[in-house]
Amino acid sequence: MNFEWFRRVMIGVLLVLLVIAGAGYAMDAGEEKAPSPVVKGPESTDWELLGNSSEIQHHSGLSQINTETVSELGLAWAIDLPTRDGPIGNPLIKNGRIFQSGSQSQVFANDLKTGKLLWTYEPLTDRPPGSFLETWLRSLNRGLALYEDLVIVGTSDCRLVAIDQATGAKRWETETCDGEQDYMITGAPRVGGDKIFIGNSCGDMGLNRGHVDA
Repeated sequence: MNFEWFRRVMIGVLLVLLVIAGAGYAMDAGEEKAPSPVVKGPESTDWELLGNSSEIQHHSGLSQINTETVSELGLAWAIDLPTRDGPIGNPLIKNGRIFQSGSQSQVFANDLKTGKLLWTYEPLTDRPPGSFLETWLRSLNRGLALYEDLVIVGTSDCRLVAIDQATGAKRWETETCDGEQDYMITGAPRVGGDKIFIGNSCGDMGLNRGHVDA
């Protein structure tokens, strides 16, 4: 066997492996790792995110309701919300309050234990619809986002509005699309990395390309 040839081959293989390992380390060091999923603790009774986690698993770690106790469930309270059309978005729960969106981009806050209506916010009261399309889609609002002490709702006239969770007062608003171009918002905002993400569309009409704003 030609040991000199074998030695050179092994040195070459070793150098190639070192280069590959170094490149992999550099890529790992330069890449920003994806954030870990937001999951509530097993004892938390809050439901702050759509789906109760950033992965939208719709799962709760609570164990009080199980196969042995489910038959004991019953109606605790019920309330009629002052909205023209029924809500279609999922309610969110935080600090003893239930937050729910309704038609006309309304937002309602109810006491979790009693169902008492604490406040109502109506962002479209003094804003007539700009088109027939908006008139139709004002009946749709698919949910809210919670961030710190704010409730955030997207309105059919292209605004994001942040509302104080305790008082129902508007804290700020911003425009994310152009209603005159038949854009509007019906979806629920998402929050992550200190940013709010919202999609804008044209009512499935294909009039303009939809887009996402942060």
